[in-house]
Amino acid sequence: MITLLFVGIDVAKYKHDIAILDDAGDVLRFYLRIKNNQQGFKLLHQTLEKLCHAGIEEIFIAMIRH
Repeated sequence: MITLLFVGIDVAKYKHDIAILDDAGDVLRFYLRIKNNQQGFKLLHQTLEKLCHAGIEEIFIAMIRH
C-alpha cells in the first residue's frame, strides 16, 4: 500500500519539470512539464489528486533551481 508520494520539481522561470515517485521508489510520473502560471499549477494539483487515494498520508515536495 502506498502511503507517501515524493514530488521533485525542477524550477525555472517559465516552466517546471516534475517527477513523482511512491514510497517504494516506483515512478508514477516520470515527466510532467507545467507552465509557471495558474493553469500549470492547476494541472499539477489535478495530477496529484488523481494519484492520491485513501492510503496516501503525506506528500513530500522538493524543489531545485539550476
